[in-house]
Amino acid sequence: MSLDISKFDDSGIKQLLKRVNGSSDKILMAGAEVQYDQIKKDIFVDEGTARDRLSIGEPHRENGELVIKIGWPKGSGVEYRAHFVEWGTVHIKPQLKITRAVKQSENAKRKAMIDVMRKEYGLHG
Repeated sequence: MSLDISKFDDSGIKQLLKRVNGSSDKILMAGAEVQYDQIKKDIFVDEGTARDRLSIGEPHRENGELVIKIGWPKGSGVEYRAHFVEWGTVHIKPQLKITRAVKQSENAKRKAMIDVMRKEYGLHG
């Protein structure tokens, strides 16, 4: 079986390609928002700084991959303290709350990304 591309409406293909190329940021952001919400819900509570200052970055390319960083702004002090609670020290056991939140959000994150993908690509069902 072969596919004859010449039978497709050129403007329709161009329109679909525009939707596909413009959708990756939206799809990735949908997943990041789910993961962000789970981390924010499960994060350790200090004076509230860790929860309040957690943020989602903008989609950008790193080493050819589209990424969105979730974390704390540099200089907030939280990014420095958070790793002690997460991975522990010689005085405290690791809590792994961020690690667990990321794992727990995996299915919901995937579903949110697929939902946006279906919407962006005009797929229903």
